[in-house]
Amino acid sequence: MRARSGLVITFLLAGLLTGGRSSGAEMMASFFDMFDTKFSVKVVAPRETVREYAICKAVWFAEKKKVAHIALSNPVYAPPNASSPLTATLPDDWVSLETTAYFEAPSPDGNPTFTVAEKAHWCRKGWDWYH
Repeated sequence: MRARSGLVITFLLAGLLTGGRSSGAEMMASFFDMFDTKFSVKVVAPRETVREYAICKAVWFAEKKKVAHIALSNPVYAPPNASSPLTATLPDDWVSLETTAYFEAPSPDGNPTFTVAEKAHWCRKGWDWYH
């Protein structure tokens, strides 16, 4: 198992959020702890979309790695400003979520694998950035 330590990829989605939000805050995803069999992702987003955003970011990265199936660990939620390098104050309904994606095997939490291609189809329909 080969680690890709020190590599953190951060994506910022520019622009205002849809749904009448005018905070100007940007959703964020960071990928870290990358190994041949797993990687971790941390996202910061509005509470009502953070889970789907994290799943789609994990699926997007798994597609780039050409992984057919992944399983996600149970998510860990936290206030976003407590552990984020963001300098802007985020709206009260934003949270951070951290999870680990395991390749081709269930997660240690017992969560089953799912097909990356099937989830990617759903993500492309739901998120403009997923193309």
